[in-house]
Amino acid sequence: MFQSFPLGDKSSVNLRGEYHVENVTVFDDTGVKTDESTEQMDIDSQNGVKDGEVKSQAKAVSFDAKQPTQPDQPLNPDALYPQFWSLQETFSQPKKLFDPSHLANFKRGLEATMTSFRAIQNEQGQRPPKAVDEAQRGLKRKRDDVEGSDLANSYNPKYLTSRDLFELEMSDISFRRHILVQALIIMDFLLSLSNKTKEKLAGNAQNKSVIYLGQVLSEEDTKWASEMKRTIVDKYLKHGVDGPYFSRMVETVLARDKNWIRWKSENCPSIELPAVSPDLFVEAKKVAQRTTTKKRLRAMPMGSLPLGFLEDGGDETAMQKLKAEERYSLPELEIFKRKIADDDFEIDMPTTNQTKTAAIESKASKSWRALRIASKSRLALFDKIDDPEKIDAVFEEPVDVDEGEAAAEEEVNNDNVPEDKRPIIISGPPGAGKATIFGLLAERRPGAFTRVPRHTTRKPQEGEVEGKDFYFVEPQAFNMLRDGDALLEFTTIDKVDYGTSRKAVEAAVEGGKVPIMYMDGEAIQQARELGYSARTILVLPPSLDILEERLRKAEKDDDAVQEALAQAAPYFEADSKLKEEFDVLLTNQELDATFKAFEGHVYGTSEATLTNGKLEDETMEEADETMVDVASEELQASQAPQASQEAQEPQESKENEVIAESTEPMEVTQTEEAGETKGTPEAS
Repeated sequence: MFQSFPLGDKSSVNLRGEYHVENVTVFDDTGVKTDESTEQMDIDSQNGVKDGEVKSQAKAVSFDAKQPTQPDQPLNPDALYPQFWSLQETFSQPKKLFDPSHLANFKRGLEATMTSFRAIQNEQGQRPPKAVDEAQRGLKRKRDDVEGSDLANSYNPKYLTSRDLFELEMSDISFRRHILVQALIIMDFLLSLSNKTKEKLAGNAQNKSVIYLGQVLSEEDTKWASEMKRTIVDKYLKHGVDGPYFSRMVETVLARDKNWIRWKSENCPSIELPAVSPDLFVEAKKVAQRTTTKKRLRAMPMGSLPLGFLEDGGDETAMQKLKAEERYSLPELEIFKRKIADDDFEIDMPTTNQTKTAAIESKASKSWRALRIASKSRLALFDKIDDPEKIDAVFEEPVDVDEGEAAAEEEVNNDNVPEDKRPIIISGPPGAGKATIFGLLAERRPGAFTRVPRHTTRKPQEGEVEGKDFYFVEPQAFNMLRDGDALLEFTTIDKVDYGTSRKAVEAAVEGGKVPIMYMDGEAIQQARELGYSARTILVLPPSLDILEERLRKAEKDDDAVQEALAQAAPYFEADSKLKEEFDVLLTNQELDATFKAFEGHVYGTSEATLTNGKLEDETMEEADETMVDVASEELQASQAPQASQEAQEPQESKENEVIAESTEPMEVTQTEEAGETKGTPEAS
C-alpha cells in the first residue's frame, strides 16, 4: 500500500515508534534446570503446563550448569536452544534493553549464539550448502529467476521453533543469516542511543517519540555493540562464496534505513524538489547537443607545430641563424630589467589567470638569469636584496658616490697596493684618531685601500650615505645574513644590530684593493673564531688625561666626557690583556710619527721618503692647514644609543680630519724601538 502514496507522505510512517509486540515467538520447554548462581534467570514453573505444550518466549532461561567455562567453546544444543529463541523477545521489543538486567542477559545469549554459529561455519568449511548462480544477481533478472533463486525461497514468514528442527535449522546458512540481520538491526538500535549519535541529532531532532531522550548507552556497552557489529559483518555475513555479495546488500539496505530513521526523527520534513523550469530544460538539452555533436577537424590541430621547416632549401639561412651571436653570447644585464618590469605589470594586472601564471614563471626565469650575470661584476649589490621577488638592486650602479669620487674609487693604483693584501682591521677607543689615520692613508696612497662599512638595522642619520657610512638594512634581512653565516662579526647595542658582511669584504678584495674595517675587540675575536685572517692594529691615545684634555677642548659636557673615558679605561688598566690580541699597538701622541709607523707596518718597509709625490713633512703641513678639530664629532658618535665601535668613528667624509692637532702639538710615543717605523706587537 505504501507504493500508492508519495515518497515523502507521513501517513504511512510510524511516527510514534510503536513495535509489533503481538508477534510472539513460542518454543518448546526442554526442562533446563536453574542454578543458584548470580547469573540465573527466573523460569516459569511447569504447574498447569501439560507435556507437549509450548510456552511463550516471555519466559527467561539461564545457562546450563554443565556448560563449558571457555568463552570460545559453543554450548550443547539443549542448553543453547532456550537461550537462542529467547533472543526473539528482544528483537521484537527493543525497548526492553533499557533494563540493565535484560541487556546483560541479551548480551550473554547473543555471544553464545555467535560462538555456535562460528563452530558450525568451521565444520562446514567455506563451501555453502548450495552455490548461488551469479547470473541470478543481474540487474535485469526475470521474475521467474528471482522466484526460483535460493535467496528468494529462503524467506519464512514464521520461524519453526521445534526442538527437533533446531540443529537442522542451525546448519542452514539462510536461517543463520536471518538471525544475523536481526542482530545487526538491534546493534544499530543500541548505537543510536550512544552519546556520539545523540549529539549529531541534538540540533535537528524534533520527534521525541523515536529518539528516547532519557536513555543513553554507556561507553562500555557502546564499545561492545560496535565490536559485535563488526564481528557479525566480518566473520559471519561474509562467510561463503556469496557472502560478500550478501553482506554488501544488507549494509546497503540498513544504510538507507538509517536515512529514513533520521528523516522520521526530524519530524519528516519535505523532501520534494521544485520542478525543473522549461527554460532550464531547454538550455540543458542544447548544451548536451553541442557537447555530443561531431565537430569538423581542423587542418592544423591546436598545439601542433608547423612542418614547414622540413621543406628543402634554406639551408644557408638556417646555418646563419645558428651562428648568430645572440645564441652563444651572454645578454646585457639591462635587457632583463625591462622584461622583468613587463612581467610585474602582468602579474599586478593580469588579463586572465593563465597569463598571470605564465608571467610568474617567466619572471622567475629572467630573475635567475639576471642574478647569474650580475654575480660576475656586481656581487656586492646582492646584500641589498631583501626580497627574492624584487632584484632591482642589481640593476643599480655599483658605487653610489659622486662622479669625481667614482672615478677614483673604480680605478686601482697597483703601485700603491702593498704586497700583503690581507684586510686591515683598525681598533681603538673613541677619539684615538683611527679615522684621521685612515684619511691620511687614503689621501697619500690613493687607489689602494677602501673602507668596508658595516651593516646596521637602524635608520640613517642626517648626513649619512648608504654604502659609504653604513649599509642600512631591515631586521629581517640582517637576520638572514646572520643565520646564513654571511657576517664576519655581529653585535647588538641598544636593540640595534651591527655586522660586517663577508661578501662586501670579498668584493673589495676582488676589486684589487685592500679592505680596511673598524672593529672593537669583541668583533675581532668573532672574526678570528671563524678562521678569518686579517692584520689588526690598535690605536690608543697617550693617556686618559690627554684624551680628557682633548675632549674638554672640544667643549663637551662632563657626562659626555666621562662616558668616553669609561670606554677607553679598559685599555689602560695595569692587568689588561686587550693589547695582546693585536699585531701592532700605536700610541697616537704625534700624528706624523704615528702615521709613519702605521704606513710602515702596512707596507712592511721602512718609512717612505715620499708620499704621493710629496715630502711627508710638506704633506703633513698641508693636512694641518686644512684639518679641523673633530673630537666633538667622534664623541657625539660614541654617545649615540645605537653606536658600535664603527659608529663611534666620524663619517668617512670627515675622516681626513685630525683630533686636536690644530690646537696643540703632540709628542711621539710609539711601541717600536726608536728609529723604526715598522710596527710590531707590544711585549706587554
